[in-house]
Amino acid sequence: MSTAHARTTDPITSHEAAAGIDPNRSQAAVLQLLQQFMGRYFTHKAVVATYDLVYTNQQQEPHPGDLPALSESRVRTACNELKRKRVIVQAGYTKPAQGRREAIWELAGEGDL
Repeated sequence: MSTAHARTTDPITSHEAAAGIDPNRSQAAVLQLLQQFMGRYFTHKAVVATYDLVYTNQQQEPHPGDLPALSESRVRTACNELKRKRVIVQAGYTKPAQGRREAIWELAGEGDL
């Protein structure tokens, strides 16, 4: 099992929180979400919003295999961990009429189809 880390300059509460996280579990949950509910391309913002929506809907009628409760921060971190493992790769950027661009992601290997 891998472990979450806190910076040495973080307060003790951050170290305690990191000790209670199973990164493999949250990465698996985010990967499950990507495979079942996201389209070919997605942004981190869309992943966080979809995770929240799916998790909230699951609470109405729980089933085995439902997504675990994860904070927005943990969902984003799990995405970054999946990127470092090359499970997801950057596919480009959004082109907003105004505001900042966002990275567009896809599951690795999707672009090879």
